[in-house]
Amino acid sequence: MWAWAPLIALTIWGLVSVDLYRKERYELSQYTNTSCRLLRYSYSVGSCEDYGEYRYSKYKCYYEQFDVGHYVSSGNYTYGTIRINESRQQHPNQQVPNFKSSSFAKL
Repeated sequence: MWAWAPLIALTIWGLVSVDLYRKERYELSQYTNTSCRLLRYSYSVGSCEDYGEYRYSKYKCYYEQFDVGHYVSSGNYTYGTIRINESRQQHPNQQVPNFKSSSFAKL
C-alpha cells in the first residue's frame, strides 16, 4: 500500500503545478504590446543638485510630462500621464511617435 504514496504525491504536485502554470499563462496573455498616441508633451527646465561622495554640483535638469492615450483590451480608449523628473537630458523629439501631430508646450 505504501508503494503508491510517492505516485499519489507526484500526481497531486503535477496537478497543482499545471494549474499554477495555466493561471500564469493567462495573466501573461492579458499584457500585450500596444502602441499609444502622444496627445501632449510638456516640459520645464530647472536647476538640480547632485551630492556626490566627495563633491557637490549643480546641473540643468528637465521635468517632462507625456500625456498619452491608447486602447485597452476591452476596446475602450484610456488616457495616462507619464512624468519624468530631474532628468539630465530632454527626450529627443524624434523618439516620440506621432510627435509632429501632437501638441507641444512648455510647463
